[in-house]
Amino acid sequence: MTLLLIEPDSLLAKNFKSFFTKNKIKVIWRRSMQAAIEKLDKRPVDVVVMDVIGGNHNGVEFLYELRSYPEWYEVPVIFHSSLPPQDFTGLEDSLAELNITSFHYKPNTSLADLLLAVNQSVAAIAA
Repeated sequence: MTLLLIEPDSLLAKNFKSFFTKNKIKVIWRRSMQAAIEKLDKRPVDVVVMDVIGGNHNGVEFLYELRSYPEWYEVPVIFHSSLPPQDFTGLEDSLAELNITSFHYKPNTSLADLLLAVNQSVAAIAA
């Protein structure tokens, strides 16, 4: 399995990459959403884990661009965000349209929880 991690914080990205690699998941890390799109042009991935905010783009703009390509529409996207869940109140329909498989608030989510979400998201697509 290959995971695209979009994380602006290099220390967090290093920890995520180490954890997922130990769990037999190849991680491609990109700091910005633009760099992630460029990487996706060259290499398909099985799942995307991203923060909603980062770099010069916001996550919603990135998702609209990602979902505009038919070959990327089914790729599971997991929000792992520093924004609290209440900041997304009222956006549930929009997020569902963008095919977000799950949302996790960074301060309350362990790496094990995130790994479970990744495995469940990929398994759901494979089923």
